[in-house]
Amino acid sequence: MIQRKQSIFLLLSVLVFIATYYFSFGSFGNNTLATYRVTDASGAEVLNINTYFFGVPFSLAATLTLVSMFMYKSLQRQMAMIRFTFILFTISAVLLVFYIRSASVVLNGENFTPGISFFLLFVCIFLNMYALRLIRKDDKLLKSVDRIR
Repeated sequence: MIQRKQSIFLLLSVLVFIATYYFSFGSFGNNTLATYRVTDASGAEVLNINTYFFGVPFSLAATLTLVSMFMYKSLQRQMAMIRFTFILFTISAVLLVFYIRSASVVLNGENFTPGISFFLLFVCIFLNMYALRLIRKDDKLLKSVDRIR
């Protein structure tokens, strides 16, 4: 149900994930690290840098976030799925560090400047965390109403 506050935060999390495709994760001098490619100043793709290993758990976490938005009838399952996305987002963050390190080695250790998408990963985590907090609050409210009946 999209009218619930937590559904709005889950939807925002998915939209922020989609925004990572339009911004870069950072740059090494003139080389730009995008989601699935590294380009140099002329726009040519830099080879020998594996860009796929961190995108898989990140995409899976965003997909599970979208699916969990429609699981409003079972709050326990919804909370479990969102908790699982935290694991996937954490794995993505660690693999993003490895992606940046491997790019640093190939690009001869230039200084890394973080881009917008680098921080958007943490925004996704924060939005899911806040949605989980709101779901717990709803669950607590439902349990208190059940006790009154």
